[in-house]
Order: sequence, then C-alpha cells, then structure tokens
Amino acid sequence: MNKKVLLALGFFLWQAEAFSEGQSWSTVGGKTLGRGASAIDAGVGWPGLHADLLYGIHKKMHLGVRFAFNWGVEGSVRNIYPGMKLQGLLKATLFDDGFLSFALKFEPGFLAYFYPRSTLTPRRSEWGFTFPLGTQLGFAVMKPVVLGLHLDLPMFLIFGRSGYFQIPLLMGGGMEYFISSKFLINFVVKMGPSFNTNGGSTLFVMEAKFGIAYRFF
Repeated sequence: MNKKVLLALGFFLWQAEAFSEGQSWSTVGGKTLGRGASAIDAGVGWPGLHADLLYGIHKKMHLGVRFAFNWGVEGSVRNIYPGMKLQGLLKATLFDDGFLSFALKFEPGFLAYFYPRSTLTPRRSEWGFTFPLGTQLGFAVMKPVVLGLHLDLPMFLIFGRSGYFQIPLLMGGGMEYFISSKFLINFVVKMGPSFNTNGGSTLFVMEAKFGIAYRFF
C-alpha cells in the first residue's frame, strides 16, 4: 500500500482515538466537571476580570459562584465605568460523544456600576439583576485542544427611576489548551449588539478574555 495512504490512515486512527478519549471537562465546550469534582476558573481582559469556584453535582451538571470586577459596563466599549458582579453558575451538558459536546448555561446574580461626579450630575450608582442564558458547542479537534462556539444572552435589569432592561446578544467562541488533564489555559472572544427595551440606543458590546482553570478531582 502507498506510504502516503498508510500515513493518512494512521493519522486518522490517531485522531479518532483522541476524539473518543478527549478530556473529561471543558471551559469553552459543552462538558462539565463530573460528579464530585471541583475547579477554579479565572480570566482577565475586557470588560474586566473574574474568578469562579465550581462543583460538579452530577456527571453532566455543575454549579458555582463567580465574582467579577468590570471596567466596562457589561461589555460596552463606550460606557467605561467600574462595577462588580456576584453570580450563581449552572452548566448542564445535553450532548457529549467525546468529539462533540453541547451545553446550556444559566448565570443569575447581582450587579452594580459606579459613575463619577460631574459638573452636571452628582456621583451615582446603578444596581440590578443579571440573568444570562447561553449555549456552548465544543469540538475536541485534538486531545489537548478544544474549540468552542458560543451564543449568549447576558440580559440585565437596572432598578430606579432611570432603570432599564438591556438584552445583549453575543456571538463568538474560544479555544482551550490542556497543559495536563487538570490544568488548562483558554481564550474567549464574543461580540454583538445590546438592545435597550426603553428605547435607548443600541450599543456594541464585547468580551475578550484570557484565562486559566484547574480541576482538583
């Protein structure tokens, strides 16, 4: 048999084995931690930095908590003000065959942003709820490498007389590289419009973060 055909067949079989084994968890794909496993996940970039603590309550579901400090209001590249968020995290795997994985996310919580005093307005703050919904589709292109496609609706509601309801629509994805079965690095980029239901202008928002994650068990 032709040597090139043998090499191609060998590469195909090696890739198939890598797909079938894969990694048992993912931050950009659709896999979760697994029952009883815990992990930390942290990232920095735009619109800020975050730290997550995660715990697997089921082989296809994990819960967690996130603290974030932002310097752009929910990803807006125009409204550059500081803020904080505290969220609960839920991720559930709906499909996983080793190569392809798909998950749903729900990340409700509280947010606050702080605006500086100006000659026209006093210092003020905005408080509200955030309740993002999202999907993650992962592809284990090689055993240490996973690519992800993401579609997110990080909706939030601001209270008060000037309150409003904002519906961002972010599309994009990410890549992660497993340095070991427990430790990975990742990069995520998502962007899109953000619609104001009170008739305000549509904003351009984005998320671009570099991160690390470590799974303990």
